[in-house]
Amino acid sequence: MGEWIGENPLVLVIGACEVGFWVLLGLGLAARYLLRVRRLSTVLLLGVPVLDVVLVGATLLDVAGGRRRRPCTAWPRCTWASRSPSGTR
Repeated sequence: MGEWIGENPLVLVIGACEVGFWVLLGLGLAARYLLRVRRLSTVLLLGVPVLDVVLVGATLLDVAGGRRRRPCTAWPRCTWASRSPSGTR
C-alpha cells in the first residue's frame, strides 16, 4: 500500500483535501450555529476554498511534471466508470 501511494502522491493529496473539506465545513458550521462564534467560523469556512486552491495547484503540478496518466487518474479507463447504466460496455 505504501509503495502505491508513493507512486501516486496526488491520490494522497486528493484524500487529504476531501477529509479536510468536510472537517473544516463541519467545524465552521458548528462554530457559527451551535457555538455562535462568528469570527472563528469565518476563518474555518474560509479554509474550504483555500483547500480547493491547494488541490488545483497539486493537480497542476502533477500534470506539469510530465507524469503519464495513471490508472487512478484515468477515470474513463476504470471499469466502474466506463459501464453503461445497464451494466454493459
